[in-house]
Amino acid sequence: MNRTLGHSAALKRQNPAVDGVALPRTTAQSPHSHAFYLRRACYGGAALCLCLHLALPANPAMAGAARHSLMLQLAQSVTDCLNTWIEENFTNSSEVKAWWAAREARIAAEAAEKAQKAVVDAYDKAVRQAQAALSQIGKYAAASMEYAVQEQVYNAFVAARAEQQRRLDQARRETNAAVKTEQAAAEKVNIRDQKIIIDWSAAAEERCKEQQQRVEEPPPKSEKPPPPAPAVPPGGTGMLLPGGVPGDGLYAGGMGGWTHLGTVDAVSHFEDGSATDRDHHAEGFAAGARLGVKQVPWRFEGEFGYRRNGLDSITYDTDPKAAGRTQAYTFLGNAIYDFALPPQWGGVTPHLGAGIGVAHLTTRQSISGFTVLNSSDTVFAYQGIAGLRLALAPNWAFDLDYRYLATSDPTYRSPGGVRVSSSYRTHNVLASLTYSFAAPPPLAAAPAALPPPLANCSWCSSTGTRR
Repeated sequence: MNRTLGHSAALKRQNPAVDGVALPRTTAQSPHSHAFYLRRACYGGAALCLCLHLALPANPAMAGAARHSLMLQLAQSVTDCLNTWIEENFTNSSEVKAWWAAREARIAAEAAEKAQKAVVDAYDKAVRQAQAALSQIGKYAAASMEYAVQEQVYNAFVAARAEQQRRLDQARRETNAAVKTEQAAAEKVNIRDQKIIIDWSAAAEERCKEQQQRVEEPPPKSEKPPPPAPAVPPGGTGMLLPGGVPGDGLYAGGMGGWTHLGTVDAVSHFEDGSATDRDHHAEGFAAGARLGVKQVPWRFEGEFGYRRNGLDSITYDTDPKAAGRTQAYTFLGNAIYDFALPPQWGGVTPHLGAGIGVAHLTTRQSISGFTVLNSSDTVFAYQGIAGLRLALAPNWAFDLDYRYLATSDPTYRSPGGVRVSSSYRTHNVLASLTYSFAAPPPLAAAPAALPPPLANCSWCSSTGTRR
């Protein structure tokens, strides 16, 4: 034990730096050095052992128990000596305190580093767990989206199948309805054919009876033969209405003709009064287009018209030679009624009508090259219609009309700002050509011509039609 403690003390004296802190060297020069305390401990231990050897009884069991107790006391004494030496040599030195402080700081730094490493490890572990959770969430989201897409595709497929089945059912119902309609039409045709055959047989039998009567009793010489049957086109149907008038439906056409404006009174309003002059217009022309619908016996149409009359002269105190023109752009809605006539009129039908709308009037007047009026106004317009219609073909018709067109009084402005009140009333003769887009309705089928009478009514006897 002495050698071990001495060797350890010698090592510390040879290497005074422990854990990076230099130990104090004043311990060897202190009056109570560690060797002194070690010697005291050894001497005390030797004295105790000698006393123990002399005082122990001869009983081996008692000697062992006493020796054990003595050894414990010796160990306690050595421990007290060592503690005393450590307190005197290590606890009262500033270098030792610094060494212990450095050691505690190093232990704290190591603990802090371990704690920081533990925090970093915990953070890395949390990041890995979060990444794993995000990856798992992404997988779940992708799976959910894929399921949603598959569900949408399935729903679209089911809807398409349902729509296809609905269309098939509808087509089946329409086919069945068409088949039923065709069967009903065929049945009607069979009934009609049977009725025609029965009627024709009855007529043939009646003619046979009349022939026999004529053979037995000849008719008087003054009797006139019956008029010939009217010619029927091949197929037994006609395609024109009475007089060849086109059928109901949409029609369109153009028109043009003559217009008369005549003399118009123009009143100029000044601040101190007014003056009236008379504008004399030349004969003019008119043109336009019409689009309408026919519903026998009415026709409803929209009309656009253009009318132009030149200016001949202006009369006030004198009668100077003037130049200019008056134009009218009209937009009217017309209602026309067609009167039906017998076919002997050759397809000519008279009609009456009326219309209302708006007219945009423009006028330009100059005297000796100097413009005295150049203005326009939009006013209410109305007209009356009377004319004749001639059917040219199943879809073509020619109209010849007289039309009286008038407007409310327009107001113009002269270049000097003078207000000029005038009027507009015209007489028009227009010719128009219209085309009907609707096919004419067919006439009922004419009865088939009966065969000529047979002598002695042998056909009636052979066919057994006599009843």
